[in-house]
Amino acid sequence: MDHRVYHAARIFADNNFYGSIQEVIDIAKGEEHPIIEVMPGLYSENLIVNKSVVLRGAMFGLNPVDGRSGDESIIDGDTATAINITSGTNNVTIDGFTITIPNKDSGSIQAGIMIGNSTENIEIVNNIFEDITDGAGSDSLTDSTYGILVDGIFGIGQRNIDIMDNLIKDVEEYGIGIDGNTSFVTVSGNLIFNMIGSDHSTDPNWDSSWPSEICAGIHIGGEVGPLNNISIDNNILTTNLTGDGSSSTAGIGVLIHGITELSAPNRNWSGFQDIYISYNRIVNNSYGILALSGNGSIAIHGETDVSRGNNLSYNTLFGIDNFIGNLSINATNNWWGDITGPYNATKNPGGLGTNVSGNVTFWPWFEFGTYNSGYSIPPIVDYVVDLPKSSDEYVIRDFTQIHISAQDNESGLKSLTYRIWDTVHRWSPWMNYTGPFTLSGEGIHKVQYNATDNAGKSLIDTRIHRVDDEAPFVHVVYPNGGEALYGTINITWSAADKIFDQGVLDWNDSMPLTADYPGHIQSFVPTEDTIRSVQLLLYGDDATVSVKLFSSIFPVPTSIAQSTLHLQNIGSPSAPGWVDFPFDSDVDLNVGQTYYIGVTQEIHGDTGFNWYLFNSSGGIDPYNYGHAWIKETDTLVNASNLDWCFKTMYWNTDIDVTVQYSNTGVSPWSTIAENIPNTGVYYWDTVSYGVPDGPSYRVRVLALDEIQNMGADESDEKFIIDNGGISIYNIVITDTTVGSTEYVKDGDTVMITATVTGDPVSITADLTAFGYGSAVNASFAGGTATWIISNVRCTPADGPVSITITAIDQTGDSGYASATITADNTPPTVKITKPLPGLYIMDSMRLLPFSYPFIIGQITIEADASDGDGSGIEKVEFILENKVEANVSEPPYTWLWDRAATGFFKLAVKAYDNIGHTSTDEISDLFIINFDIVGHRS
Repeated sequence: MDHRVYHAARIFADNNFYGSIQEVIDIAKGEEHPIIEVMPGLYSENLIVNKSVVLRGAMFGLNPVDGRSGDESIIDGDTATAINITSGTNNVTIDGFTITIPNKDSGSIQAGIMIGNSTENIEIVNNIFEDITDGAGSDSLTDSTYGILVDGIFGIGQRNIDIMDNLIKDVEEYGIGIDGNTSFVTVSGNLIFNMIGSDHSTDPNWDSSWPSEICAGIHIGGEVGPLNNISIDNNILTTNLTGDGSSSTAGIGVLIHGITELSAPNRNWSGFQDIYISYNRIVNNSYGILALSGNGSIAIHGETDVSRGNNLSYNTLFGIDNFIGNLSINATNNWWGDITGPYNATKNPGGLGTNVSGNVTFWPWFEFGTYNSGYSIPPIVDYVVDLPKSSDEYVIRDFTQIHISAQDNESGLKSLTYRIWDTVHRWSPWMNYTGPFTLSGEGIHKVQYNATDNAGKSLIDTRIHRVDDEAPFVHVVYPNGGEALYGTINITWSAADKIFDQGVLDWNDSMPLTADYPGHIQSFVPTEDTIRSVQLLLYGDDATVSVKLFSSIFPVPTSIAQSTLHLQNIGSPSAPGWVDFPFDSDVDLNVGQTYYIGVTQEIHGDTGFNWYLFNSSGGIDPYNYGHAWIKETDTLVNASNLDWCFKTMYWNTDIDVTVQYSNTGVSPWSTIAENIPNTGVYYWDTVSYGVPDGPSYRVRVLALDEIQNMGADESDEKFIIDNGGISIYNIVITDTTVGSTEYVKDGDTVMITATVTGDPVSITADLTAFGYGSAVNASFAGGTATWIISNVRCTPADGPVSITITAIDQTGDSGYASATITADNTPPTVKITKPLPGLYIMDSMRLLPFSYPFIIGQITIEADASDGDGSGIEKVEFILENKVEANVSEPPYTWLWDRAATGFFKLAVKAYDNIGHTSTDEISDLFIINFDIVGHRS
């Protein structure tokens, strides 16, 4: 008979139809993983799938859970399994069928689809399973009925099974079974409802304490095991059977049932592991989840997202009932039907939700339900910082009080706790909040609070504060005493808020500093990107102490900054003093990198200095980041139980200052300028200000940080102000060759002008810094003195060049004034940074090494140019084959070469500074192939 005329099924894209599905499976070549198309109709077959195939029913790709209409491909197994994926078969997909076994054999285990052992990569999707039953009567573990059964055998189980988007209804006993030695199974998107009960009351292998008349949407367990990496997610499990399990059927959403092997060698159940049941709607059952036997652990929430719980409401007997003492069930973050959580007589007697047994962790639970899961609303926390504080509440004082309050309008507040991370980087224990508290100790502190409601929902947050009880550092530089001044006085100072970043503060012992490196090295990990000083806790009589900052110490120490001070008579043995070792300027650091501090001394007195440490034997834990190194013979020994005290400080100069003066040298002080930026200089015009002449002046500078700590310094001695004599002001030094009043270079012509008052008879200038005399006469007209000098030679060659003008009147009174201009005799630097030797393709990365740049397509030429402390970069020229192609006046210094070109070229980059110096970098051999495919950009 030619079965092709019946058009039952065919291999996709083949015009030959066959009279049965099995016939197509038998002729299919599994190595080609063919797609077998099954036409709509009723097929009374028991399919054997023993090769890699895709079986597509008429409804393939259509999810029946969402509802579908049309003619189905129905496989009726009648008394036995409709589709049997045999042992060892891999890569099978069953998609788009209706499967039924209306007269299932009552003496054997059968399933709509049975997946045999040692199978991998099986997908059961978009199918309907219905009317699978062996009718009324008693059942046993040896004649179970399933919609889908993953039937593993000990030692040779299945892997990578996906059971997704299937509709299972009117199936006796179990909708889906995952049994035996099986791993990596995903059960997702399935709807299982209207199950049919199975009576195990006469089953000799059924424990009499278990419900005897049952059915379950999903059964996991079977014989021997183990089961691991099973995900049951986003399913609807509604058996619609809510009996007590003896007189009427008990419906179960998920049944956990791992048993000892029923026949020899009777191996024990070997455990559940990495089983996750999440985001399922498990309602309208007797038991949402019932665990009868087995061991291991089950998580009734998401694997990576523990808040992805389940809806376990409306289950009449238990949401979860765990019969097993050695099975751990973590059922946190689920909805149990009431905001008060599940009822458990011991752990939650006030719960009004569905019941939960012992041996189940169920707190926290969701306060509100959704269709598949639930959610909770965290408590509301008010964190209040009293004054004094900065506007952003970051900086506070050690007496600033902190208040925390919390409330929960849903399940009610259970607890409010907090802990403190202190300046030596240790968390305190969690403490119940009982009232306001303060933070003690300079530096960074963290406050972490945890407000938890009765449902277990927590709000955890961390606030960071910097305790600052130290006034800013201020030092008046000029005038500092002994000066005779008039006219405009340049008051100069330095001021900064020295802020503690990292360090060790506690101590209980001391040891002498040594004179060799690295005699004492301490490490720290900064949280700020600069450091300006290091403070040490020292006691001693007379020595020169040096502090070095290292970026690494292996294989040899690499120093990046140093500070040296001559110290005398600091502290006492029981009360050492903190000494600040400032570097010349801010030192840039990489946050999170480990740096090292080394200390040595040159002793001038009797004993020199001791550094102070603490050790674990004294009851204080060592600083987490630190270690001490002690010089012993010729090797370095890491003594991790020793740490010496230090602080790393970064300096904040963004503070306000107030400048004051006193004409008596003591209080009261008069304010000249209030709350001005901390620029380090203020030009005080004493003539227009109208201060009287006098010999007893002092200036004082006040500095306020953002928490209103005030630092102050004043002139060490008194100085004179005398505005009655001759005056010189408005000195202007101009390099006329380049037209600059800021910079000058050798060989140029310089003009100096100054306004002189007071009827001078002699005006001279000390021009030795320009290579001229120390008393060069000026031309004077209209109150302006002028000097014009040519071919100057600057001293110093780079940096500030100073002149002093002296004017004398007929009475012999004299006036002096100085001015500076910056000499720049160093050319700028320029370096081509792209291209370098290597291969470039369309301006992208270097792929292969070449001894010269090899370029395909367009290329962006890049260069770095700088002028150090000089006059600055005026422009950078990009020169190709001696022709200027581009002029760039500000960074980044780049030029896109995107015109068609092929061959070797000479490329040069020339930098000009603002005073006229130039420097050039070039590439003599650059090869390019550019056909300008993308189009020339002008």
